[in-house]
Amino acid sequence: MDSTSAIDGLRGSSAVPPVLDRRAFVGAALMLSVSALAAFRAPTKKLAAGLPPLHLGDAVPKQFGSWQYDGSVVPLLASPDVEAQVQRIYNQTLARTYRDLTGNRIMLMIAYGEDQADATTQVHQPELCYAAQGFEVLRRGRTVVELPRNRLPVVRLFAHTSERPEPITYWTTVADRALNTETERRLARARFALQGQIPDGMLVRVSSIDANEALAFRRHDDFVTALAGAVPGDLRPRIFGRNA
Repeated sequence: MDSTSAIDGLRGSSAVPPVLDRRAFVGAALMLSVSALAAFRAPTKKLAAGLPPLHLGDAVPKQFGSWQYDGSVVPLLASPDVEAQVQRIYNQTLARTYRDLTGNRIMLMIAYGEDQADATTQVHQPELCYAAQGFEVLRRGRTVVELPRNRLPVVRLFAHTSERPEPITYWTTVADRALNTETERRLARARFALQGQIPDGMLVRVSSIDANEALAFRRHDDFVTALAGAVPGDLRPRIFGRNA
């Protein structure tokens, strides 16, 4: 799928087609109903407790496909207030830069949290973090990366400062599902709550410094596909989901 076609354009008429309006209403009503039911049964058991231990540093190889870890480049550091929030929400984080044989670099960031029970502990969207770091997010869209074993829904961003254009591809997971809208995440959390469970989840972000968005997103897709093939099989669904 052409990554440039995924960039949303919020232009034209502001009228909402009746069918879409009804779907949005039904979806919102369903979400509220499930959330209300879940409130009567507060979750107590962390799903991660019954899963194999996760060590991001071991799960993510330093070399795969044509990509190799480049320790000479440090990914953009968070401001102290953002870093404090990261430490409060996430149990593990991993930040690395990789370089291919022709010198192209891609930055990888993974943040893992054992508790995705509510909005105060769930993984945060990069839009908020980039804005806090002084970036302006110019474009946002959604697309799907076709992996060998599943379809991965992702969000595309193009953020920049005066010195740094940064195309970004990211996705979030709740348990073993990749979900990129807040409605989907809330419904997933509510379903687990009805079973008395607290799901874990991840934010996975891939980015590069490149003014050519189309080319950068194609590289991101190649990088993600190679990474998915290199992650151990038992951990792959937790990082890339099981989406059909």
